Order: sequence, then structure tokens, then C-alpha cells
Amino acid sequence: MQITHGANALATINGIAIESASNTYKDGLPGITLQFSQTTTAPVEISITNDKEAMTKTIQSFVDAYNALNDMLSSTTGYNSETKVAGSLQGDSTAVGLQNALRGMMRSFTPGGEFTTLADIGIDIKSGGKMTVDSTKLGKALDNPQAVQNLFNADHIDPTAQGFGEKLKTFAEGFAGASGTLTSRSESLREAAKRNTKEQEKVNERAVRAESRYLKQYNAMDAMVGQLNSLNAFVTQQIAQWNKSTG
Repeated sequence: MQITHGANALATINGIAIESASNTYKDGLPGITLQFSQTTTAPVEISITNDKEAMTKTIQSFVDAYNALNDMLSSTTGYNSETKVAGSLQGDSTAVGLQNALRGMMRSFTPGGEFTTLADIGIDIKSGGKMTVDSTKLGKALDNPQAVQNLFNADHIDPTAQGFGEKLKTFAEGFAGASGTLTSRSESLREAAKRNTKEQEKVNERAVRAESRYLKQYNAMDAMVGQLNSLNAFVTQQIAQWNKSTG
């Protein structure tokens, strides 16, 4: 019986010999994984193209997430004239400030690249703060994926030079962090709710005491009315008898 031990996969990329313990090779070309499927001694040409469809879906997901947040803020801070119902956060300065800050951020500039605004790649902000995507313009922009990536991922000490993804990350950390505005506002509302609950408990206690006092007074008055009715009946009976005896 002959035993054959497994061997590493061997290949050559642009004249450079590579070796992998499996048929999958990840370290040779940045961002590319090679899957070896068969043995060959002839050259194999690999064609690499940008996956525009995947990039478009990613950007659309970004737009959808922003629109969902914008819709939520608009409904909770606004007033529906048809139903005559106000949003639960209407007039709340923190929520209104958050919405305005997000809209302003999405209209800002990111200098240093081919694209400096979201509008440059086909993402526009319409009336009401909602984003729309111009697929034709976005498709042309994705011919330069590195520039689009820089528009979202550029990391810089200067906040105004950050990509939109980094801007949102920094904004969220500052707004919703341990000492952020949203956290402070949430804590303030929780404390207000606690105080309101305590006040309700005090009112309920006063109501219970008042009910007990009024019930006692009512019972006393009811007993008194009963006695007066009895006295009235007695007096009426006596007057009737007196009238008979003097008639």
C-alpha cells in the first residue's frame, strides 16, 4: 500500500512563485482571492473588473439608511395637518438639532479628491431632506471607484476633510457617546419621567386620602339625613294626630 501525503498548491503569478497550504490563495494580490481548480502548465490570464453592481447596492444602502432616519425624525418632530397629530418630539431642540446637523453634513464638502460632494456622484438631497440617486451619474462616477471610496472613507484630523462615512462616525460618537448630546438628553428625559412618576404617586396618594375623607363625610351626612327623615315622619304623624283630636 502506497501512502501519498498532501502537498501545497504551487503556482506562479507574474513570474513569482507562490505556495499555499490549500487551493485558495489570498496573499498575492491585494483584495483578490485566487481559487485553484485544476493543474496547468500553460499561462492563465485573469481579467479583473470593478463590480459596479455591488458598489451601487452599497451606496443605495447608505442612502436608504439615511432616508429612514430622516423620515423618522421628520415624523416625530413635525405636525400632521391631515390627522392633526403632533409628533412625539415636536419642538424638542435636540431632535430638531440632530436633523438639521445631519442635513447640513450631507451637503458639506470633502476636499482633496476628484469628488468633493455627494452631488458629484449623483446623490442629491431634495426638499424635506430626502436623498435620491441619479443612477446614470453614479454609474459614471463608479468608473473611478477609488475616488468614490475616498469621498466616503477619507480619514483626516480635520473633520471638514473627512469622508462622509468618517464624518457620520465621528458625529455619531460625539452625539450618542457616553457624554454626547443625545445621551445627556435621554438621561434628562428619564429623570423627568421618574419625577413625573413620583408626582403621579403623590397625586394618587392625595386622591386616596381625599376619597376616604369624602366617603366618611358622605356616610355621616347620609346618617344625618336618615335621622332627619325619621324625625320628619314622627313630626308629621304627631301633627296628623293632633289635628284629629282637635277636629
